[in-house]
Amino acid sequence: MARSITTAMTDALAASHVDLVVLVELDLPDGLLRFNTSGLTLTWDGHDWIGAGAVTAIQAIEETTSPQAAALAIQFSGIDSGFVEDIMVDHYQGRDATLWLAALSGGVVVADPIVMFAGYIDEPTIELGTTATITLTLENEWARWERAPDLLYTDAEQQAEYPGDTGFRYVEELENLELSWGQYKGPAAPKVNVPKPLKQYLLHPYIPAVNFVRNVFKSIF
Repeated sequence: MARSITTAMTDALAASHVDLVVLVELDLPDGLLRFNTSGLTLTWDGHDWIGAGAVTAIQAIEETTSPQAAALAIQFSGIDSGFVEDIMVDHYQGRDATLWLAALSGGVVVADPIVMFAGYIDEPTIELGTTATITLTLENEWARWERAPDLLYTDAEQQAEYPGDTGFRYVEELENLELSWGQYKGPAAPKVNVPKPLKQYLLHPYIPAVNFVRNVFKSIF
């Protein structure tokens, strides 16, 4: 993915020593959760990013030159029980997740961190012991193209997604509706008795002329 980088960030990365951290933002139904990989709580973009070892591991991010599905795993451990409950209870699958690479200068985040990964939250793995360890799988946008949609083409589904839209109002009626296409299903046409000579003329209008010519030739020869 293309990235922009500020002069301050460029200078920080070019320094002989630089402290790097990863900022993690998860969009849960009850609100955004923000963590970082350092041992401190950091402030950036007007928000506090919880540290103290909350993020214990992040899978290496692989990038390719072609668009394709990609995923990474991120592990949390020893985090507040309230956050564990949010992750276990909330319906968060498919919600946004973003990771930034940030440089620190004197414990302060250098403007501006670089987006490392932007995607969506998938299924978690949760291990409960003395502390809870949660591993979340994050997927990028292309992963959605490989997954079959779970939406139904029903009026109820459409109303839930777009209240007031009546585009699928008659779908249920159409399910068992039989339509005749290209075949006449009306009353039978009445039968009409047509004399044989007239029928022959209607079918072959040139026959009387041929018979006339033939009879003339017979009378002459």
